[in-house]
Amino acid sequence: ALGESAGGAGGNGQSDGRDWFFLFGITVTRGTPDTTPSFSPSDFVDKTGQPLSTTVQSATTLTVSGLDVAVNISISGAGGQYRYSNGSYSSWRSYTTNGVIGNGTTIQVRANSSSSFNTTTTTTLTVGGAYGSNSETFSITTLAQDVTPNQFNIGANVSNAPLSTNYNSSFTIAGINSPVTVTGSSGALVSTTNGSGYTTSITRSNGQTVYVRITSSSNFSTTVNGTVTIGTVSDTRSITTLAQDVTPTQFSVGANLTNQALGTAFISSFTVAGVNTTVTASRTGASLVGTSSSGPWVTSISRTNGQTVYMRLVSSSSANTSVTGGVTIGTI
Repeated sequence: ALGESAGGAGGNGQSDGRDWFFLFGITVTRGTPDTTPSFSPSDFVDKTGQPLSTTVQSATTLTVSGLDVAVNISISGAGGQYRYSNGSYSSWRSYTTNGVIGNGTTIQVRANSSSSFNTTTTTTLTVGGAYGSNSETFSITTLAQDVTPNQFNIGANVSNAPLSTNYNSSFTIAGINSPVTVTGSSGALVSTTNGSGYTTSITRSNGQTVYVRITSSSNFSTTVNGTVTIGTVSDTRSITTLAQDVTPTQFSVGANLTNQALGTAFISSFTVAGVNTTVTASRTGASLVGTSSSGPWVTSISRTNGQTVYMRLVSSSSANTSVTGGVTIGTI
């Protein structure tokens, strides 16, 4: 604003050449607005132990104060997004929004965790304007890799197992967060499928099932200690075959006979029982043995449990003469 005053030496209001003037002014300077916000609380609380490749939202909500004018908001890094509320929340955004943040505005952020274990990603939120801004970071650290499973069990030990018999079992992997290698050794095989595809090594993840097969020995009184191992954890199942038994249940080759015709063949039979391997049936005395009621007749044959032994004994060609014959298997 400007003003002026004038005066002169003449008394008639006419200038006598000695007139004077006084000028005065007022200067107004406009202040700079504050565009640097304060946040309450002062920063986001970082997250640790998070799953891989997951969108994680901060548990902290920032409230803005200290502004003279509405300012801008932006975010960068780790696929970060924000949303703000001036009464109700906006949609999640990853781009810059101008002139929407004022005192009392609340802000939330979220970002993506890494695809690798024990790795930190960081997103940065920036709020402010032409005369200043403030930034806060939100960090997400993924969990550590865990390839050590909970203890598992591949089945109870077995005794008196038949020879060359498959024993199948299964268990579910727990306590890991990354795929692991499952190995079978010392007679154990593993598979991803029940009943087929057994091999020495497979890959499994948490919650998946491992199928185990251990085959008993082809020899008597022999133990197979099959072991399954995952990392530093293992379990062993023992399969022991039964002892060899060559002593049959007592058998009978028939009742003694008297007053029989001369030179007559008498055939009897019995079924071998109580053995678990092949045995030799040998004749004693004048008898012969065979695998069929029609022969051929020989001095010894091989038989297994449940098979029939036939014996042939011919009466004497002389009157009132005894002929004795029998069969021996082991000690019976």
